[in-house]
Amino acid sequence: MRVLITGVTGFLGSHLAKFLTENGHSVIGVKRRTSSLERLNSIADHLDLRDIEDGFEDFNSEVDAIIHTATCYGNQGESVSEILNSNVIFPLSLIEALKNNENLVFLNASTFFCKAKENYSYLKSYIKSKNIFHDIAKDYCQEHEIFFANINLEHMYGPGDAENKFVSMVLRKIVCNENSIAMTDGKQLRDFIHVFDVISAFENILVYAKRNATAENKYVNFELGTGAAISVRDFVDTMHRLAESKTMLNYGALKHREGEIMHSEADIRCLVEKTGWHPKVNLIDGLGNMIAEIKSMSGSNCAAKKSRN
Repeated sequence: MRVLITGVTGFLGSHLAKFLTENGHSVIGVKRRTSSLERLNSIADHLDLRDIEDGFEDFNSEVDAIIHTATCYGNQGESVSEILNSNVIFPLSLIEALKNNENLVFLNASTFFCKAKENYSYLKSYIKSKNIFHDIAKDYCQEHEIFFANINLEHMYGPGDAENKFVSMVLRKIVCNENSIAMTDGKQLRDFIHVFDVISAFENILVYAKRNATAENKYVNFELGTGAAISVRDFVDTMHRLAESKTMLNYGALKHREGEIMHSEADIRCLVEKTGWHPKVNLIDGLGNMIAEIKSMSGSNCAAKKSRN
């Protein structure tokens, strides 16, 4: 199968690209010219990498499936127009360019923020833009007989994530035995899912979508997590215990964000029923492997962090 992945240099996109190429698929990776290829070093020679800035006119007849992982949260100072361009205009332009591909399927990676009832204010523009895209793309795909699978991801973690993401940032501080970490009270409930489970779910969804590409109903919505939420405090305490850390966890030092989502948990019944997928990576193994990897490089990493503080 020939699969186009947007956001191929990102955390999820790079893991998907590695998995698909290692399993015999051809991957077109769409990226910005300025994006780092560091996550793709091991497979760069096996990818067809293309720049967003070059447009999509020459993609026709080459693509069987699109997996859309690229996104803009707006947390790096991006304007509202930049958020809308990244989260609405860009993916819609891509679908329009490939709409005539026979039995095309489109997998849209969304997040639990987009299904929450709470007003998570600091991501307001991101959430609105993702929901706008979903509504327009759903109708457009139905009109042009494109199978559209929307996937609401819970809190993903695993090797290769950005150092400023919650799990990676806190885990590295814990492994490096920083004196203390300021936290909220940690009462938020989250459904933490390892990226390897996410990848296996996307594979099952891709197979399901291609199998149903000619069905009358060409839309499905999946929630993707483990199906079981735990408190952020229990999650961090598990990190701390596994790492045998001396870091003091200062719970309650920070306030919750305005409109904080206090309980998010995937309902995976539809995903399990339709695709046969089940999560396999438990929390102890998932965090334990990350801790082992960080510890193997912790000398230089911890020294570098201490020199910046």
